[in-house]
Amino acid sequence: MSIFVAGNSHTVALAKGAQSVGASAAALQFFGFGSGAIEVTPFSRREGNRVVMRDRDYAQNLRRATGDDGIDASHVWAIVMGTHNYRIVRGHFWGEAAPSALAGTQLRPLSDAVIDQIISDDQAQIRAFLENLLLIGARFLVVSCPPLRRDTPNIRAGMPTASLLDVDRRARASLLDWLDARDIPFVAPPEGVTDADGFLLPDFAQTHTPSGTPDPHHANAAYGALMLEKLVAAIDTHFPGARVPA
Repeated sequence: MSIFVAGNSHTVALAKGAQSVGASAAALQFFGFGSGAIEVTPFSRREGNRVVMRDRDYAQNLRRATGDDGIDASHVWAIVMGTHNYRIVRGHFWGEAAPSALAGTQLRPLSDAVIDQIISDDQAQIRAFLENLLLIGARFLVVSCPPLRRDTPNIRAGMPTASLLDVDRRARASLLDWLDARDIPFVAPPEGVTDADGFLLPDFAQTHTPSGTPDPHHANAAYGALMLEKLVAAIDTHFPGARVPA
């Protein structure tokens, strides 16, 4: 049995954090399925007692990391998906519209129903994937993506921070309610990593991509190390014996 930490590109911070956490994370294997952009497409399906990836890149990365074409109940999984809400709030749309309570007279008001639908559409395929994992009896938990950052391009362009934070909180609450209803464990971000408004502190931000371009939404190894401490504790709580203690 193995313990795989897998998901979108936010998995990288956890893998980097493992280098400083040391022996307590030694039993964990990290890999990315692929881009978070694929999460809004039908990227997975259930085949008997396995869940396979319909997306080619996801399937190749799963096979490369595990040696298998599908996910079954033989391993423990920490799934880094479901709260990458930068995908929802990054568009120029939020410079013209806002939740009705925050719209004032300058922005187009959006009802709760409209925002709930935006969130539902964004999370639909992730929920389908997690539901299929439940149906095959997989052992897994969900790991939060990092909080929003204050230096995202749309905030730098002057879009209202209150609107973006409100939508992010709603999206997180929506997923947590869904997970709670199914008894799926969730690992939230660590304490002390956000400012008073709820943005990720600069000390925990990954400033540049590997190619040297500015990175507006990933966390760094310091954040990953703190997150791993919570993840290891959650694995020991929910799947006792899965991880060989350091």
